[in-house]
Amino acid sequence: KKFLEILKELEYISDKSQTEDEFLEKLFSFLENEDISRDICLMIDKGENMSISSSSESCIEDVKEKQEGFPIFEAFHIKSPVYYKNVEDIEDEFVKNRLLERKTASAFALPIIKDGKRLGAICICSNVKDYFDDYEIFMAQLKGKIENALKNISIRRELNYKNELFKSIVENTQVGVVVFDMDNIYYANSYFFELLGYKEEDLK
Repeated sequence: KKFLEILKELEYISDKSQTEDEFLEKLFSFLENEDISRDICLMIDKGENMSISSSSESCIEDVKEKQEGFPIFEAFHIKSPVYYKNVEDIEDEFVKNRLLERKTASAFALPIIKDGKRLGAICICSNVKDYFDDYEIFMAQLKGKIENALKNISIRRELNYKNELFKSIVENTQVGVVVFDMDNIYYANSYFFELLGYKEEDLK
């Protein structure tokens, strides 16, 4: 029930976000306040560097010190989910010790892919071993929801741009334009009124 609520909330956040950065910021803030994990870490590739948000300050320090071996970097580089049922199985001693110090027992990392390219990754850590055994399907759905949200935001932004461009062109052309049917007048540009001498309230 909790995970279904999370997926539903992600759709709401997506609908209310104007940009991808806004969505990712709201996503992290939302997941950080949920009780499904001990720590949440979100990493976004900004080109020259990685932007890292984490509910644990020590996590940010650790991954900046050593950008290899952590589940979140593994998922990012191989473009596939990484699940450590028991962090004691991690071969990299530095990574294993840092996670154990934060009382992390299991970790699930997901790559975030946009237009076939790696955008970033998200890692959810738990203080319970094998915590995600029953939730692997949910994690796949979470990944899909995040990637679909990013795609939809991009499409909305492109459509808004095209609509604004079209409106600007029509408003500034020296051609009278009116859009109507038998019942309603939906739009008329300024030149239409200027050309025919109508006022907006008289148009119908």
